[in-house]
Amino acid sequence: MDSQERTLPDYDKPPVNEVVLGVQFGTLANFSAIHSGLFWQKIKGDYPKNSVHPQIAPSAETFEGPVMAELGVKTVISSTPPSPRYWFLDDSENQLIQLQSNRFLHNWRKMTGEEDYPHYSNILPEFKKQWLVFLDFIKTEELGDINLNLWEVTYVNNLYQGEAWNDLGDLYKVFPFLSNNALPEHLKSPEKIRLTLAYAYPDKLARLYVELATAYRRSDGTPLIQLKLTARGQLASNDNENLYKCLDFGRETIVKNFTDLTSLEAHKLWHRTL
Repeated sequence: MDSQERTLPDYDKPPVNEVVLGVQFGTLANFSAIHSGLFWQKIKGDYPKNSVHPQIAPSAETFEGPVMAELGVKTVISSTPPSPRYWFLDDSENQLIQLQSNRFLHNWRKMTGEEDYPHYSNILPEFKKQWLVFLDFIKTEELGDINLNLWEVTYVNNLYQGEAWNDLGDLYKVFPFLSNNALPEHLKSPEKIRLTLAYAYPDKLARLYVELATAYRRSDGTPLIQLKLTARGQLASNDNENLYKCLDFGRETIVKNFTDLTSLEAHKLWHRTL
């Protein structure tokens, strides 16, 4: 555990359900399904499964002009349909690489619900390992220069009914900022919640997104509150060490704000140790 790890809040049983580390770059015009298959051969020993999904729309964290309804989302109009996004999964499907012509992401996620969260210190090295394999592949296949423009870190937390909360009217016990003291009695217990907050960092190079929404566990329909925190920011260089520092920063600010947004009682439930 390094010095940064020791200074951040920590939990023995955090409600983390998924972590995503990613980087966006200028579209590789010559990248095709054939190259995706060739890259898969490079990592197939670790990620033997695959699937195909729609492409993620490009993102851009800009801070000039009017604030748009969908911050950070860039609309692209083209007569050419976007190439797919490819998933490469390990045997357990807990880890996966997502790859498209302008994006590379690594996910860790729970599948059975019983897995222990491996912590960032174990997730980042796997991202670095596969990212370097991808960079070497792009160079070998002469697919052009990689021009990095965006980094992103996402933590998805699932809070199940009966563990940290029982009724949506008492969510303030988990999230103090949702205090319903000012609400009339008939508005204190909503049926559904969907809340999105966006915060610009002081340097105006990145944003923190906080999303809170009701959902259900697929396996048995148990109601849950999903707290999703995403830190995303600009990259002005192709330096990998700078990218890694940005990912570290994103993770740090997510962990700190997760702790600030949630209650002391919830921290006890998640066995906070620092």
